[in-house]
Amino acid sequence: MIEPKLNPDRLTPPRFRGSLLSAFQNGFRGIGIALKNERNLRLQAGIAIVVIIAGIVYQLSQLEWAIISLTIAFVLTTEMLNTAIESTLDRISLEEHPLTRNAKDVAAGAVLISSMAALIVGGLIFLPKVIG
Repeated sequence: MIEPKLNPDRLTPPRFRGSLLSAFQNGFRGIGIALKNERNLRLQAGIAIVVIIAGIVYQLSQLEWAIISLTIAFVLTTEMLNTAIESTLDRISLEEHPLTRNAKDVAAGAVLISSMAALIVGGLIFLPKVIG
């Protein structure tokens, strides 16, 4: 039996189809879902809040704020993409498969790289301020 193609227009109420408002609603819904269900994302968001508070305390320059903001966005984005990849693979099949494991590990590796980069950036920006 051939399954019918999924029509995305049937998932969104008619007045919001294709609208900028629906795009924002979907995005905020996705952030909410990820924060509700992903412990690591909540931890990273908590660390981001601490970094923002430290930035206020140490009066970061405009350039430092830009770098910190991009770094925070980079970490949170990779974590959410990791979650999306894992959820998609789990939806396809819950049975063990080497390619599934590899894909999940690669996505987790991306989060690890972004987190290590954030640690380096944070050190470069905050250590001189804390020491000096």
